[in-house]
Amino acid sequence: MAWYDIPVVKVEYVRKNGKDVGIQMSAKDFEKLIGKMEDFLDNLSVEESKKEKPPKFYSHKAIKKLIASKKR
Repeated sequence: MAWYDIPVVKVEYVRKNGKDVGIQMSAKDFEKLIGKMEDFLDNLSVEESKKEKPPKFYSHKAIKKLIASKKR
């Protein structure tokens, strides 16, 4: 997947103690994003995003863990 394949999505950075600790995005934007990145994410995350309507919090650690687990 190249950088130009990534869809435009609206994210809100979540800050704690002056540091970005994660992002928040709508379920619709998350579905657009995973449509291009399903090979990096597990099926459980994909199914949860389809069921969930309010914005969900994703920490940087959780995102890195998902990507790292798919690279193995």
